[in-house]
Amino acid sequence: MKTTKLVCNGAGAAGIACIELMKAMGFSPENITLCDTKGVVFQGRTEGMNQWKSAHAVKTEARSLAEALDGADVFLGLSAKGALTTAMVQSMAKNP
Repeated sequence: MKTTKLVCNGAGAAGIACIELMKAMGFSPENITLCDTKGVVFQGRTEGMNQWKSAHAVKTEARSLAEALDGADVFLGLSAKGALTTAMVQSMAKNP
């Protein structure tokens, strides 16, 4: 699980709890990308941030859910219906 790339869409209580659980299970923090309605929760972002999101912000060039999902192995959908498109799924890793 150290090399598994995980993207979580939804940065509310459920999303935060899930990524904390994934980290406790052995997922590498730098391979977990959290997204919300404003896009990727990245280091240096100021818009729409709070202490819980800031604690899980990662260093990445990705700024949108679509960019974050490129090559991802796992997707956690804890947000609004319709956020994930077929094209996004197709951009994920072929053999997760």
